[in-house]
Amino acid sequence: MACWARDAVTDAVLDSLSFAEKSLGVREIYVIGHKRCGAVALAAQGKAPPSLAPQLEEAPRRTKVENVCISCEEQHPLGAELECYYYDMDVPALRRACT
Repeated sequence: MACWARDAVTDAVLDSLSFAEKSLGVREIYVIGHKRCGAVALAAQGKAPPSLAPQLEEAPRRTKVENVCISCEEQHPLGAELECYYYDMDVPALRRACT
């Protein structure tokens, strides 16, 4: 499992997933974005860690589902099968975000 703020994939996340795929034989990757992100709440208060600031500034301009789909697109160079979902914590419901 890898976790990143606002569904923005960093090189460290891609490297970790690539290692899992190539060295551990991982064949499926699930990307699940969710509502009510704690990192975004911190950013709104000006308290986000500096390493997350660039991700948090760009992502709020898009819908949450768009952010999940962008994360999936960034992982396409990996050979593993990707499935991307969005979890709405208010409903609660898990729905496919993109194909």
